[in-house]
Amino acid sequence: MKEIAFLYQELHDFLGRGNISGELCQQIRDIIQTSVDAIPAGARVAIRGGGAHTSRLLDAFDFTGKNIVGIFDRKKVAETQRGYPCYGAEELPKMDCGYVVLSSFYYRQELLEEARSYAARTVDIYGALEERGIRLIGQFDQYGPESPLVLNFFYLRYLENRGTPEEGQCVTELLQAAVELKDFVMVYRIFQESGGADGENKTVLEAWARTEKLLRAIRLRVDQRKQRDIMIFWTDAVSYYQLSQLPLTERAAEAGCFFRRAYTPTPFTQQTLCAMFTGMLPIDDYGPAQEPVRRENSSLLRYLEERDYDVKFISHLEDSMDRPHRIAATLNASCNVKWWLGLERWLSSEKPCCYIFHLLVESHEPNLSPELRDVVDTTVSSPRQERQRAASIAYLDRCLALYRALAGDTVQVFLGDHGQYVFPSASWSEERLHTYCFALGKNIPPARIDRFFPYQRFEHFVRWLVEPEANPLENACADEAVFQDTDFYNPERIGVFIRRNMPREGIAVRGVVDGTGRYALNGLGEETYYLRGEDGSEKPGELDGARRQALREKCGTKFLDISQKEEFRHARALYEYLRQGAQPRESERPAR
Repeated sequence: MKEIAFLYQELHDFLGRGNISGELCQQIRDIIQTSVDAIPAGARVAIRGGGAHTSRLLDAFDFTGKNIVGIFDRKKVAETQRGYPCYGAEELPKMDCGYVVLSSFYYRQELLEEARSYAARTVDIYGALEERGIRLIGQFDQYGPESPLVLNFFYLRYLENRGTPEEGQCVTELLQAAVELKDFVMVYRIFQESGGADGENKTVLEAWARTEKLLRAIRLRVDQRKQRDIMIFWTDAVSYYQLSQLPLTERAAEAGCFFRRAYTPTPFTQQTLCAMFTGMLPIDDYGPAQEPVRRENSSLLRYLEERDYDVKFISHLEDSMDRPHRIAATLNASCNVKWWLGLERWLSSEKPCCYIFHLLVESHEPNLSPELRDVVDTTVSSPRQERQRAASIAYLDRCLALYRALAGDTVQVFLGDHGQYVFPSASWSEERLHTYCFALGKNIPPARIDRFFPYQRFEHFVRWLVEPEANPLENACADEAVFQDTDFYNPERIGVFIRRNMPREGIAVRGVVDGTGRYALNGLGEETYYLRGEDGSEKPGELDGARRQALREKCGTKFLDISQKEEFRHARALYEYLRQGAQPRESERPAR
């Protein structure tokens, strides 16, 4: 790996010896902190806007000495936030505040319009950034040295300055930022847009020549490895039905061992990882299932380590695996940063490696990508969000193609953990639970597996990858897939469920999907049964007594007693709301 590190550093230093990505992020933070510092000590301060953005604002910046009288939001969901009292927005004019901090990105224009009626001075942190020439297309906390939105900043500036005297400098800065984020897909894009091999920009030509040399060295080092490595690329929130949005990946699946009916037992990442490595499900083993995956609770980890494998989960999820089995990444780290983190260790290891790259920000809402042109949209299923997702996931597809090419004959697995959340589909819908999984590499025979592959049987799949002669792939397959999830206990999410009249979304569920349909039983005892077509479409179905009993036995009927568990104290508000007469959404109506 020393040669690769040297070639990378040469490439970076050719473009610039500083850290342009980190410097931009620091500048963003400094400008916002200066806006906060400008508020006089003792002045009465209101924060207009609640929720996650405000929590991150208060956590990231120093408000010491500021007399914050409250947080004012149009839809108050809690009595306090970060220790400050919460009020409805209509209360703000009565509080005699001298300053109002606008704490929202997505509703900023609406709040600016409202602020015209205030006697107080407005503190607009995103306006302060724009005055300094920094226009963000996402929240401030989405800009970090490893985030694709930082590269996006330089990409948009490059687009805005094409054909101007500043174009040359903008191209160089964009290339430097791309190299700092290990984003060689962007380097190649700029090379193409600059005329390719016939281009006249000497900096671009030299940067691409050095990049090619680096990539060749990586491929050579991979080809020299004799160990039976396994590289797992985990694309967060991509279902079976969304695989077509990754056309290069979908094409690769046709040449590999492809599971047509891979099913996650729960539509949430950490619980899915737990099920894959321990076989435990959220309700059936609630206590241990909340703990990190480690050797003591994972027969899969023990199996791999007994065969001398170095196992790593490259992710921001701190409680997902114990420290020896995790390579830490930041929340907004791009797919390329995570890939490089794993690559550095992989190519330095003398052991066979089983690495899981948890790729999140490009495929999971709000879908961040270097190529985005407009303000990031968090409104699920809006036309702009659909365009944003298409742009982001297409970029991820090109990155995955690069990883496949560089990995050569290495055994590679590509999978999703669950589908994206699409209102009003329930979390246990076909779109959320039916995901995709396929394997490529040396000695992996092309095949299309039509039986169910429940992720609880992931260990059998890995055993087949490692020792196919002793572990038939059939062991990973089943005639049905069981799913389940506990009641929610996050108070902010519960508040959203109540405000949107979707309380059943946060209630525990058990279910099973087989060749005929999908059965679900929730914590209220309500049943739902859908017949499924070959295209994944579903329609309500009838259940006779024998069929109902058989399905209930397969998925189980035991639920946690949340009245006895303190962590579920907020979930009781969902049941109270339902007792008061909330109506189920169409997708949640029980089958007759």
